[in-house]
Amino acid sequence: MYMFKFLWAFLNVPNGGRGQAMTEYILIISIISVGLIVAAVLLKDQISNVFKYVVQRLGGQGDAELEQTEWEEPEGPYDDAGGGD
Repeated sequence: MYMFKFLWAFLNVPNGGRGQAMTEYILIISIISVGLIVAAVLLKDQISNVFKYVVQRLGGQGDAELEQTEWEEPEGPYDDAGGGD
């Protein structure tokens, strides 16, 4: 009988809903995370095209051009001694 009263008192302790709120936040974050992962997988080609377009517009080189390009010394106003202005 005492065990039942103890168990009943233990289960009916008010906690202010903190555990419920944390569980809800975890569920919301999980759903958003899964949604973002699914969206990224489904849109991977479009995302890749956007990044390639940005690189080209900024004057970058594509992957094939990077593999074939050899290092060239940059031309600039500086001499070998490191002086400039």
